[in-house]
Amino acid sequence: MNKHLLHLVKLSKIDKELENIGKEIEENKSDMRTLERKQDKITREINQEKENLQNSTINKNKNNLSIAEFSDKLENIKEKQKNIKTERELKSISIEEDIAKEQITHANKQIEILENKEKEHQEKIVELEDADKGIKKQIEEEDKVLTKKVKKIEKTSKAVFKNQDKVKKEVDEKIYSFYSKIKKWAKEASVVPIEDKVCTGCQMELNDKTYIEVLKRENVVTCSNCGRIVFDDTINVEEETA
Repeated sequence: MNKHLLHLVKLSKIDKELENIGKEIEENKSDMRTLERKQDKITREINQEKENLQNSTINKNKNNLSIAEFSDKLENIKEKQKNIKTERELKSISIEEDIAKEQITHANKQIEILENKEKEHQEKIVELEDADKGIKKQIEEEDKVLTKKVKKIEKTSKAVFKNQDKVKKEVDEKIYSFYSKIKKWAKEASVVPIEDKVCTGCQMELNDKTYIEVLKRENVVTCSNCGRIVFDDTINVEEETA
C-alpha cells in the first residue's frame, strides 16, 4: 500500500478523534452554559424588580409631596374663608377647596396602589434572590464535576496530540500541504473511505478510472466528484502499520 496514503488515513483518523474530543468537551460544558444563562436571566429579573421598586417608591414620594402641597392649600383656603365678602368669592373658594380635596383623595389612592406594588416587588426580589442562590450552588457543583471530566478528557487528548505529532513527522511535506488545503473546506472529512464504489464524503459514485486507482492503493487518489482524498474502506491501518 502507498505509504503516503497510509499516513494520510492515519492522520485523518487522529484528526477525527481530536474533533470528537473537542465535541465531548463542548457537550460537557453545555450543562454549565445552560445554568449560566439561567443565572443571567435571574440577575436581569432582579435588577428589573429593583428598578420597578425604586420607581414605585419615587412615585409614592411624589404623591406624598402632592398631599402636603394640597394640605397647605386647604389651610390657605381656610384663612381666605374668614375674609369672604361676596357670594362669588365663596363659590370660587369652594371650588378650590373641592379640587384640593379631590387631589388629596387621588394621591392617597395612588399611594395605596404604589405601596402594594412595592410589596409585590420586594417579595419578587426575595424569591428571585433565593433562586439565584440555588443556581449559584448548582453552578459550583457542576463546575467541580466539569473540571474532573475535562481533566480526564484533556489527559486523553494529550496522548492523541502526541500521536498526531508523530504521524505528521512521517508525512511527506508536499503531501501534508495537499491534505491541509483539502482540510480547509472538508474539515475532518478530508480523507474518507469508499463504500460500494461511493465516496462517503459526497455520497456520489466514483467513475471507473478513479475506482480502479483506489483499489490499487498505489497512489493518493481524490474523489472524481468532490475532490476529497479517498481510500478503500477495507484498509486496516493497524495491520498495514505493523
